[in-house]
Amino acid sequence: MYATTRFLHVALAVAVCCCTVSGRAFCEPADECWPPPSAWRSLNATLAGRLSELARDAPTTDPACSSSDARERVQHPACMQFLNTEYQHVNLSEPLATPAYVARVQTPEDVAAVVRFAAAANVRLAVRATGHDFLGRSTAQGSLLLWLHDLDTVDVQENYSDGCSPSGPAVRVGGGTQWGSVYPRLSPAFHAVGGNALTVSAAGGYLQGGGHSAMSPSYGLAVDNVLSMLVVTADGRLRVASPCENADLFWALRGGGGGTFGVVVEAVHRLHRRTSGVVGVDLVVPVVDGADALPLNFTRTIVSLAPTADSCWGGYVLSYPQYYPQAKQLKSVFLLHLVCTGGWERARSAVDFFTAWYDEQKRANPWASVYGLSLAVKNHTDFWAWHANTTDAVGYGTLLASRLLPRASFRGDTGEALAQLLLTLAQDRVSLTAVLLGGAVAAADPAHTHTCVSPSFRNAVWHLVAGIPVEDVPGQAVAAAAIPQILAALQAIAPDAGVYPNEAAYKQAGWESAYWGNNYATLQQIKRKYDPAHLFACHHCVEP
Repeated sequence: MYATTRFLHVALAVAVCCCTVSGRAFCEPADECWPPPSAWRSLNATLAGRLSELARDAPTTDPACSSSDARERVQHPACMQFLNTEYQHVNLSEPLATPAYVARVQTPEDVAAVVRFAAAANVRLAVRATGHDFLGRSTAQGSLLLWLHDLDTVDVQENYSDGCSPSGPAVRVGGGTQWGSVYPRLSPAFHAVGGNALTVSAAGGYLQGGGHSAMSPSYGLAVDNVLSMLVVTADGRLRVASPCENADLFWALRGGGGGTFGVVVEAVHRLHRRTSGVVGVDLVVPVVDGADALPLNFTRTIVSLAPTADSCWGGYVLSYPQYYPQAKQLKSVFLLHLVCTGGWERARSAVDFFTAWYDEQKRANPWASVYGLSLAVKNHTDFWAWHANTTDAVGYGTLLASRLLPRASFRGDTGEALAQLLLTLAQDRVSLTAVLLGGAVAAADPAHTHTCVSPSFRNAVWHLVAGIPVEDVPGQAVAAAAIPQILAALQAIAPDAGVYPNEAAYKQAGWESAYWGNNYATLQQIKRKYDPAHLFACHHCVEP
């Protein structure tokens, strides 16, 4: 291995690299500086035969990459979860963004060996846990993909203690562990702040970007609940990141973005003791041509209620486009998908309100039940029972626009504009996801010092995401033209607000301040300390 490293240093001294990412030049497979076969054989031996070469067209030839089941796609390194993220610049009209090699790591030592190889060889490194990144940052054309899939461990400890954070229940997860593996392992006595999509990694980009959850109003963001991380930095060292060790790195990893400061191979999440059952509410409201009164009443109602909602309520306001040939007038359906962690007594007032609202709308709009108007209320033991182990729907392409919406966005004329915008987007068959925030999200870090997420997160009532489907090249062009218009509308409603980097527009203007506010300069300092050569380079990631 050392001979290979010496060879690579000599090669780099005389060769010119042609792939530049965020100002960092890397060798590509066609370059003279690309490592020779002997170097790759050496790395493969180090990894006990778990290095493989990927064909450039692998995402279009691997049958798994045609699946709409995330559990299948996540098993294959050629597949990202969203179609257009398998292409450069998340654009179907551009070449595929296929890694040249895949390193299937199984230990932190494997990760360190791959990181040292990439640094010595000046090869671009892509880091992937599950491939959910909407901006395509967990793949890269001609890169060495560090695939964390096999770092899949779950260790629940009811009295975890590390001598740094207060002792209590916690769960230790590997760098490739998915939330769908964590939730079933937890006793119904505990809640975790985790992803809604079950194939999202519990230690990867979800966590490192901030991590919202249906549990967030009750317990905060995922980064508010991580107690420590084990991370391989650009020098190949394995470091503990916690409030007591490498505290600056820990701060940066709590919201600074995945694949940026190192490779997280393990994370410890705080668990919360459940004190009551949970109550689920599902209200479906159809959006039908020529019948605006019902859905507009719905959007006005939820906008008016949002700023004062009890923090026991978390979940989502969703809009799903509908395409039924036999019911072309049905454009979308709104779904209010909520869970209250405070039990029936705390949920009762909201349940009574929505029951009365539903009964009134059903009487006033007798046609609506044909198109799906419905209300379901149910008691559950815990979050996992409410979640119901649903499969993630993936395999499609999408472009996003998003905004963190503060309290002012829900009041007066601005609130009316927000209600009208929600209806207009639903009528145009734009997918919508509003994630309920507030409550513990605001209380967890009011001084904005414990994590580096945008201060807008702490002031937000909703995180609102609009998604436009991308199925082919013409559709890509249509979506790309519409996204700036949606961004402008969102900015008008929340002019000074930030953006969640995990669910942002690919071409988000002023992304540095939009993602992190005035934390960006400090993040750059930490980046220069732990990754001065910018080995971990990706789109709209912190630069040194």
